[in-house]
Amino acid sequence: MGCLWMIIKPVLLLAAFVALVAVLALRWAIPLPGRETLTGGWVGELRSSTGPRAWLYMNLQVASGYSLRLFGGGTRLGDNAALCTSRRRIDLDVAGYTTTWSGEHVDLLLKPVEPSPPALRLDVKGTWDGHTLELRESDRSLAETLNEPNDAAAVQSRSSSQWIASTLRRGTRSEFDSVCATLAGRK
Repeated sequence: MGCLWMIIKPVLLLAAFVALVAVLALRWAIPLPGRETLTGGWVGELRSSTGPRAWLYMNLQVASGYSLRLFGGGTRLGDNAALCTSRRRIDLDVAGYTTTWSGEHVDLLLKPVEPSPPALRLDVKGTWDGHTLELRESDRSLAETLNEPNDAAAVQSRSSSQWIASTLRRGTRSEFDSVCATLAGRK
C-alpha cells in the first residue's frame, strides 16, 4: 500500500496544483454566488452618437486554441455574435481576450462572418462587473460603421465626438430574435 501511495500522491498534488491555477486564471469563468460568469450569452441595445437603433447578441467562450497569458493576465475569448437594425441583420465572429486575470476588462473585435467592407467591424473595449458587460468604441458611430444613418442622424451634422456603446445583460438568442423582429416591424 505504501508503494501505491508514493505513486498516487504526486499525481494528486499535480492535479490540485493545476486546479488551483485554473481557478486563479479563469475565475471569471467559474460561477460564484452573487456573480455571473463572463462566458455565455449577452444581449442589449447598441447605442451610438449617430446611426440607427440596433441590438447586439454576443456569445463569449474561452477561444479554441486556448492560451493563458501568464504575464499581464488575460485569456483568449471568441465565439459568435449578431447585430440587427430595422433594415438588416449581420452575423458576426467574436475574437479577443480578457486584459486582466479577473476578466473585468475585455478587448473584443466583432467582424462579419462573410466578407464585407473593412468599415463593417466593431473594435470594442469593455468592462464586466459580474452582472453586466459594458462595451465602448470611440471615434466611430453606427452610421459610419453600417453606412446606415437613421433619419435624425441624416439631418444632423457630423458629430465631433463619435462613439458606439452598449450595456449587455445575460440573454438568449431567442430574446435577441424577438427584439430584432420588433425592430423590423415583424411581430
